[in-house]
Amino acid sequence: MDSHLSAQINELKRQQELAHDELTRLGDQCARIHQDFEKLSVSDLNIQSSIDQLDHRIQSNRAKEITPDEEPSLTQAIDMGRTKVEAAIPPPLPPRGEPANTIPEKTIPEKKQVSPQIAPSTSSASSKKPIKPPQKARINAGEWELKFGQVWLVRIGVIFLLTGLIFLSTYAYKNWLFNTGPLVKVSFFML
Repeated sequence: MDSHLSAQINELKRQQELAHDELTRLGDQCARIHQDFEKLSVSDLNIQSSIDQLDHRIQSNRAKEITPDEEPSLTQAIDMGRTKVEAAIPPPLPPRGEPANTIPEKTIPEKKQVSPQIAPSTSSASSKKPIKPPQKARINAGEWELKFGQVWLVRIGVIFLLTGLIFLSTYAYKNWLFNTGPLVKVSFFML
């Protein structure tokens, strides 16, 4: 049994040495990664400062491009950091009494009613055709939809509403009012 325990102990020592070597290797790798991160953060700071310098140069060049008598565009004004942008302000609204744009109405010439001239006929009065009354115009698709929405959907809605009230009242009676006293039941039925 001692040989068996000593073999297990030796195996554990060997595994411990392997774990220690692996831990040392990982520690070295972590140190290298940390150094690389430090280098990257320093270079990031350098890049950020150069970007800031370029932005400052661009803004100063844009400010020089605009002469005092010309209005800056909205993006240029924002880039220059102005708080009041004159170019983005819309023109004022006209007073309420005056229309903004008066559009002349087209005058439509009135059509003169021309009465049909009937030529004198030599035939008798019985040969004349009777005048047909004008036919009623067909119902538009929009009128049909409007009628359906105003009449039938309202009726369907009332039916659904009444059905829901009946179901809710039976549910309340069976589950809530059924367990109450007779005075409460009578008062609810009186409502």
